[in-house]
Parts: sequence; structure tokens; C-alpha cells
Amino acid sequence: MGGNKPRQRPQSSLDARETWGLEPGAEPPCLEAKKLSQSCQNNHHPEMASGNLLTDLYRSHNASPPVTKAKLSELDIDKIPNNHRLRHDLNFDRDLQFRPNWDGEKGRKKQAKADEFWANLRGQLHEYITAPASSQQCLGMDRDWCLPVLLKEVKEILHTLVSSQDQVYLDEGFNVELIMQQFYKGTTDLEKLASWLSSMLKTYCAPGRDKLVDEMYNKLANGNRRNDMGDLIQGLRSLLNLLEGMKLDLANHFIHCWKPTLIEDTVNFEKRFFCTKIQSGRLDPHPGSQWYVIAIRDIGLSPGSASAFGVMAVFFEALSRLILPSSSQQLPNTFAFDEKQITKLRSDVLNGIHMEICMRLFSKLESMYRDSRGASTLIPTSVPTPTLITSSPATPGSTYARSHGQDTGFGSITSSSGSLSVAAPETIRSPCRSSNHMLRQDILDAQDTERSKYNLYIALTGLLSTAPASTGTASERKLMRDSFAVEIFRFTNAPTEALRQVEEELGQHLYQPHSQLFQEVESHFWIRLIAELQECVRTLKPLGSLGLFSAAVGRRNYGPWGGPSAHPMSSNAIGISTQEARAKRGIEDIAARLAHLGLLHWRVWSPLIYLGGDNGGDNGMELSHAVGI
Repeated sequence: MGGNKPRQRPQSSLDARETWGLEPGAEPPCLEAKKLSQSCQNNHHPEMASGNLLTDLYRSHNASPPVTKAKLSELDIDKIPNNHRLRHDLNFDRDLQFRPNWDGEKGRKKQAKADEFWANLRGQLHEYITAPASSQQCLGMDRDWCLPVLLKEVKEILHTLVSSQDQVYLDEGFNVELIMQQFYKGTTDLEKLASWLSSMLKTYCAPGRDKLVDEMYNKLANGNRRNDMGDLIQGLRSLLNLLEGMKLDLANHFIHCWKPTLIEDTVNFEKRFFCTKIQSGRLDPHPGSQWYVIAIRDIGLSPGSASAFGVMAVFFEALSRLILPSSSQQLPNTFAFDEKQITKLRSDVLNGIHMEICMRLFSKLESMYRDSRGASTLIPTSVPTPTLITSSPATPGSTYARSHGQDTGFGSITSSSGSLSVAAPETIRSPCRSSNHMLRQDILDAQDTERSKYNLYIALTGLLSTAPASTGTASERKLMRDSFAVEIFRFTNAPTEALRQVEEELGQHLYQPHSQLFQEVESHFWIRLIAELQECVRTLKPLGSLGLFSAAVGRRNYGPWGGPSAHPMSSNAIGISTQEARAKRGIEDIAARLAHLGLLHWRVWSPLIYLGGDNGGDNGMELSHAVGI
């Protein structure tokens, strides 16, 4: 991890023990203590307000640093290959790596504990400096409190980072017992200790962290010179953060180098792992096998499924239904490792359905008020007021998105051409001229419509990226529906009162899986999806695990409904709209991800339970506890 630049091993700091003592001319310990005490009092730290309160810090304190060897043990190189959750997730995330987890409620609790530790350490140091005799009596020379515990953890973490030949050198240069003895006697030279540590860290850390090492040294050195407790604590915090960063660098470098091997061995590894759990009684295979038996009994295969999926036909038909938002079926326990991927797939399908509903509403609204544009020579003799969204029966060959300017949804949307009449007679020069003018105007109107659809699609895509999942709160859903309504209304010429009607229509269908329109759109979405899934499985099933990863994940640059595309008005021809191009790509993306997930799952579980295979494979291996990445 140290890069290619030459690095020098720090000179041994314990050739003579007086290295840690005071330099000639240094102030005596009593004066140092007085200065530090005055500094602490001037800073008015609330956690140092009461002597009794500070004494309690020793009696009941949080002496566990926020970063310890035990907490970093999941990053140990010998444990990564046995982390079954990590190895499974590697197959679906191109950029998967370890990072500190400060998210959510768990992250807030973690931060609060860290703040508590540093506040306790500051208070204990202040108590010791202002009243060393009583503090030593309270602590005892061998009692663990924040400072010695912190130093021990620093040394133990360093042991996991340095090479075997430098282990003895580390033990000599960072002798915690000696450092604490010198601390109690007031002879510790913290600046020299910080210098030795920074040299050691630079020997093993990535070159990009050298600046952070220097900052850590400067904080400790300045805190020592200026008797600034704040800088000392900040320097120690930086030291722990550096050690955590070095462990992360090492673990992520290992993942980067060994990812192809770990991915290629996924099926064999997981078969051994789950076989061991089944044999030991820690996993009940019955829910998974029962789900498959019910699917065989209840599901009728779609056209082409038998030839595309082969023996996996029922499995993929059932799996494709699991990701539908209207599905209330609980995931079988065999999909425990895939829950995150399936939840994301279901969310993307929901977004696609909502996008189609919104675009249908826009097309209906736009067609009703299209001729209010000043550029048009056609005026409506009457404005019909039908329901904005109607559930039309599916037509053969209907598509998910507008195709060649004909259809904006799965069903047909008709316009009332009989309600339109030509302009006043005096504006008509000749039938031929009028016909040409109307044709040109029709083209301009169609281009305006395509342009509005494109802009609306972009706006809705941005909103969908922040849309709550199907489990979002009612207020979150209402806010999203209102935002959709405003965007749809903004790209039409509808009167203001139509906005309320748009909001009501969306309220009846968005996040409403029992809505007739929702079910219709979902049904057509699934038909498109299963057809694309058949093609994906037919293409991907000859590939191994690494080939699947490269084909399904390695080239994916955008989410299902985002990414760049040509502007639909880049030419005068009104061809396939950007809306359809993106919708098609979105379905292809979902199908590729589902095919990848399904093929891996089938290869692991079909010999174990789905096809009644032998459960007596290998004895498996001992695995570490899976942790969140």
C-alpha cells in the first residue's frame, strides 16, 4: 500500500530509554501541568465544569475508542474471502468497497459514542493535570482508562498493518507501559513520540495519506508545545482516523486485485456455504422449495419461455413476478442475500410504471388543449371534457412508450378530430394552399409535442430519482404526486383549473397497485419485461459468473431511466422519441439485472432444493459474521 516512492524506516526510538524523557532546558512537569490546567480552564469546556463530575469519568466511563482492532477485524485480509455477504454483493456492484458507515440511526449512535469517548479522555487528562495525586489514587497505576486503552488499541492496529519483520521494532518503539510510566512521572516527550509515529505511518500508508500524517503530527506537536488540550485531542483523533483509513485501503486493494477470482468462484463457494447451513439445521430449505412447487402448480408459461429459459422457465416466470410492485408475496429465505437487489428492482419497476402513467396523462391533457396555442390556425369548435386518463384495452403490437409518433402508452389514445374546424374563410386562398399550410402546421405541432414530451421526461426522471419507495410515508407520496402534477401541467397549455384535476387523477393511480390503470400498465410492463428477459437469459446463460458480471454489470453506466441520449429534435424527422428510447433501455437494464440475479441463484439453489439435488456436498467452511458494506 505504500506505493512506489522510496520510504525510510524511522530510526529506533528506544536505543536509549531517555529518548522519551525531557530535552535539556525543558520546563519541569509541575509547570507543564500548570500551563495545561490553565489552558483547559480558559477553554471553558462544559465536560470539565465539576471536579466531582470529572471524578465520575474514571468510575463509569466509556473507555472504548471509536476505532479498535476488533471493530476493524472484518477488514483483515484473511477474513475477506470468507465474508459470504461481501462475496455475494461483489457480483452486483462494480464499485463495491469498504467505507466507514455513519449512515442512519446506527451512524448517529456511533458518532455519539465517539464524541463521548473523546470528551471523557479530555476530562480525564484535565483531572490528572490539575490534581495528579488524587487522580492517580482514583485511577490506580494499573487501571485501564481512556489514554492507556487508546494507546493499546493504536499499537494493536499497527500490528495488523506492519510487516512481520517490523513487529519487534514496533514493540520497542511503541511500548505502552513505558509511555504510561513516563506520563505518570511527567517525562513523556509527546512530540518525539508523534514524530516516530508519523515516520512509521508513512512507511506503510498510501502516498496519498502523507498529508494527513503531517497534519496529525502538527496537531500533536503544537498541542505539546502550546499546552493546547484541543490540539492534542484532535491529533489523537486524526491518528485513529488514519489507522482506520489504512485498514480500508488495504482491504479495498485486496478486493480490487482478487475480485475476478472471488466472483468466478461464487457458485461453488455459496453452494458449500448453504449446504453446510442446511446440514447443520441453521437454514430451513422448505420455504424456498415450497415457493418453487407452488410456482410449478400455478404459473402458466408465457410464449417463448420454454425455449428461452429451458428447465429454468418456471423459476424465471415466478422471479419476474416477485419484482412487480403489486406482488404481496414474501421473498423465500433462499433469496436472503438478494433482498437488496430485488428491492431495488421493484423500485425501478414502480418508477417505470409511474413514468408511463404520467406520460399518458400528459398526452391526454396535451391533446385536449393543444389548439389553444397561438401558432395554430386550427381552433376547436368545442372542447370535450372526458376523464383525463382512461384504461384502454391493450392492442396487438402496442408498446411501452410512444412509437413513431403514434402511441404514447400501451393502449391507444384517440383524438377528437371532429371537434376541430378550419380557420375563417377569408384566410383560405385555395384548397391546395390551405392543405399545405395545415400540413406544415401539423408538423410544427407534432414537433412541439415531441419537444414538450422530451422536456417533461427529463423533469420526471429527476423527480423519480428522489421518489420514495413503495413503503414511503403517506406525506412523502403525496408530495411526490403533487410534484408530478405540477411538472405535467407546466408543459401543457391547460387552464389553471386543470391542475387540480391532474392531481386527483395521479392520486387515484400513483402508488395504488389496485387501481385499474396501474394494473393495466403493470401488466403491459411485465409483458415487455418477460420478452426482454427471455433474450437476456438466452444470451447470458452460457457465461460463467465472471462473464455474467462483465456483461450485466461491467458496462452499466446509468440507471434504468437516466443517462444521455440524443435530443429528439436533432433533426426535422419525427422518429422514435427519446421517451421510447429511454423506456426501452430501462426495461433492458432491469431485464439484464434480473437475468444476472436469477442465473446465479439458480446455479446455487437448483441442485440443493429446486431440482431435489443431493444436499450432501462439501463440508463447507467456517465463515465470519456478515456485516453491512
